[in-house]
Amino acid sequence: MTVEDARRDVLSRISRSAPERVDLLNALGRVIAADVAADVDVAVDDAWGNPWEIRAGDTVLRSGWVLDAASLGLIAAAGHVRVRVFRRPDVAILSTGDELVGVADVPGPGKVRNSNAYSLAARVRAAGGVPRLLGIAHDESAEMRTLLRLAPMFDLMVTTGGVSLGDFDLVRDVLAEVGELESGALHPRLRASQTYGVIRGTPFFGLPGKPASTMVGFELFVRPAIRKMQGFAALDRPRVCAVLGQDVRKKSGRHYYARGVLSRVEGGEGGCKWEATVSGRRAFGRLAAGLGADCLVSLPEGDADLKAGTVVDCLRLDKEEGTP
Repeated sequence: MTVEDARRDVLSRISRSAPERVDLLNALGRVIAADVAADVDVAVDDAWGNPWEIRAGDTVLRSGWVLDAASLGLIAAAGHVRVRVFRRPDVAILSTGDELVGVADVPGPGKVRNSNAYSLAARVRAAGGVPRLLGIAHDESAEMRTLLRLAPMFDLMVTTGGVSLGDFDLVRDVLAEVGELESGALHPRLRASQTYGVIRGTPFFGLPGKPASTMVGFELFVRPAIRKMQGFAALDRPRVCAVLGQDVRKKSGRHYYARGVLSRVEGGEGGCKWEATVSGRRAFGRLAAGLGADCLVSLPEGDADLKAGTVVDCLRLDKEEGTP
């Protein structure tokens, strides 16, 4: 299964969150869950200053509209102080591994601070979700089982670490016990495994523990799922073609997503207007590897050596979904 096939399969299983009614100022950027009609005749101007007559009972905005300042003003003019929108999903975040300690703790030999949880929580919030930190699950089946069984309390559960095939990577096995393992191993970068399943109706994503891999898995799978839950039609960040700015070596037969930086070029191969500089492989698992990256560079299956000037597809991390 290719990455794109896996994304389509996973997202087809995600449903929109239940609607809620909120005050207008709390609805900015949200998606309308029901048509909005005027309560009386209203005269307003359109974006070009032309008069627009709205009759009582006329629909002024349709379900699925993303609310901006102008549309909130229109809803207010139509006599509504509250509006029905799709709810922001509560996203449980659980870090796994005996090597983890709290952020306030001093890590001893072989230990690292639980930084992934905070990076992931920030990404959840940026996607419109509400992050809920559950702490650290140690490499012990009973503890992992207890924490994964909390999933039905949330709209979505995400774990980091514990999903590859090592002796102490328990997430996949425990998920199969307490829920349904839908995809045993999704490979956004094919250096570390990823798991998807359902626990009593709650979608579950098991992401790799290495920070850079966590970011890639989140962008490809979790972020679009969070957006779909909120009713957004646009689920994918913009993509552009670019030429590689340097030679890149990878394992043949594997599809990688590498963090990169885009810069404008003129007369690029295949009409591309961008050049992509890929982060070094040695930065693969480092938290700092994501700093400054504005794209994910898709390195498709095939040759192990990709030469500078090769045309590649890039996912823009600096652009919102639905923007050019």
